[in-house]
Amino acid sequence: MKRNAFKLAMACIALVVIMLAIPACRTEEEVPVAPATPVPATPAPEATAPPDAPEPDSGIPAFMNPIGDLPIVNEPVTLSVFTGNLSGHDYTTNLATGWFEERTGVLVDWVQVPDVDRETRLNLMLATGDVPDIIVGGAGGHARVFFYAQLGLFVPISDYINDFAPELQRLFATHPNIHDDMIMPDGKIYAFPAVDDCFHCTMGEKLWIYTPWLENLGLEMPRTIEEFYDVLVAFRDGDPNGDGGEVIPFMGANGARNRPEILISSWIPNNQGNRIIVENGVVTPVFNTPEWRDGLRFMRRLVDEDLLASESFVQDRASLQHFGNNPDVNIVGVAPALWISNFVVFNVAEQDGRWNNWRMIPPLVGPDGFVTATYSPLRGNNIAVITSTLPEELMPVAVRWLDNFLTQESSLIAIQGYPDILWRYSDPGEVGIHGGPALWERIVPPEPVENVRMHQIMPNWRSHDFRLSERANRTIVEQETLLFDMSMIQLPYRQPIEQVLPILIFDEAQTAEMVDLEVTINTFVIENIARFSVGDICIEDDWDWYVRELEVMGLNRMIEILQTAFDERQARIAAAS
Repeated sequence: MKRNAFKLAMACIALVVIMLAIPACRTEEEVPVAPATPVPATPAPEATAPPDAPEPDSGIPAFMNPIGDLPIVNEPVTLSVFTGNLSGHDYTTNLATGWFEERTGVLVDWVQVPDVDRETRLNLMLATGDVPDIIVGGAGGHARVFFYAQLGLFVPISDYINDFAPELQRLFATHPNIHDDMIMPDGKIYAFPAVDDCFHCTMGEKLWIYTPWLENLGLEMPRTIEEFYDVLVAFRDGDPNGDGGEVIPFMGANGARNRPEILISSWIPNNQGNRIIVENGVVTPVFNTPEWRDGLRFMRRLVDEDLLASESFVQDRASLQHFGNNPDVNIVGVAPALWISNFVVFNVAEQDGRWNNWRMIPPLVGPDGFVTATYSPLRGNNIAVITSTLPEELMPVAVRWLDNFLTQESSLIAIQGYPDILWRYSDPGEVGIHGGPALWERIVPPEPVENVRMHQIMPNWRSHDFRLSERANRTIVEQETLLFDMSMIQLPYRQPIEQVLPILIFDEAQTAEMVDLEVTINTFVIENIARFSVGDICIEDDWDWYVRELEVMGLNRMIEILQTAFDERQARIAAAS
């Protein structure tokens, strides 16, 4: 029987539901990377081996095959699935979707719209309740998913996980924090996630240095914040290019992961996002602390002594690249970025290019011995949900069908495409990014190929081991191998996950209040990092004013809302354990 009795009521509330759209996935920029002196292969970080999934109960519908056997069903079953699609793609004829239909026995009636129109169409569907059985490609943030769950439009999968989702169980066992993220305020789980265990992305705040200048001046890689200062002074005064020309010892940009405030991490954890940590269960802002003030003092010292370019606080990344790509000779000594293409042209084919002279500075030890590498752990998201349009007797099929996409083979084929077109399995003896055996390798076809993969619309699990098992060429410097090697240097200093503010869920009133508070306070903090650093206001004379302004703007109220939501989350996790 269709579970859609709520649909008449949906029209009455359609005007209040479209505001909650939040992107479900993090997109990565295009990477680049490499070393002037070859970096030896480093051992991969230890990963927890996924445990065997528990044996399911015996209540399997007659039209389904036993868990672990394929196809999933022994008689025809069709599911309707909504998604956006890219130009040149049609999931009714796509090679990857055809592979999955043959593998699972589940037929799909694809409801497709151009990707640029996806959110508009999805919002209209949700507002009217006229939705297909399953929504993939992202159902929105936790607030939106729980909103529609309360209306009865999204169906919980919690009661089906133990019996019909062995891969999701393995994922949760390997990443308990993702399981915790997925629990909604009613204690239930409503969605399947997409998990991309990108090692270098989790420690994305990196500081890069132009190594020929170190060599030319006989300097060692700095390890402390004071050694870093000494290196900048040497860059300024020592004529590192040997031509008498002017240089810029340190330059950044006003954008995520390009801000000079990465230096404050030598005093206190600073994620350049919300700049909030959790200490022993207490939600704590770092941007009004004595340690933050000391970090600003250091940045002011650098600007005052022409060691840090004042443009760093106002220019965009394109302007930073203008300086980094200065013709003929390099003029920038240090720059913050996830990867070096943020400030210099990267081309792996040009192994003698300027880009191949940049290396990451290890996390710098502060005056009091504090050192950290900011951590952005994997988080739960809502890539796929099942709606109440689906007949209840087909819930086991839908759950198992979505769960199937979490296997390593399925994730590879869904994202990279049908085998031997855009990728292939590696041959024995080939080496992966981590220096161990390779599993797979990308193929670059001579002409563009379309309609062979599903990109990232489905649940997937690109595990740590899987990502690092991509074939690499360790005889040259490649982007992924350099990022891996540099991130391995950060790993011993990685911020504890318990200190990172997790995903929190707010009610409608709190959401509206938080949007205003976060924008107002974050804008003020970023603005005054710049003002304190360049001397527009005085760190000694105007600090008390800065702290008072934060209080006037509602900092205490923002922390109160965050603490309440954090405590509620902890209670949900405890109740579910």
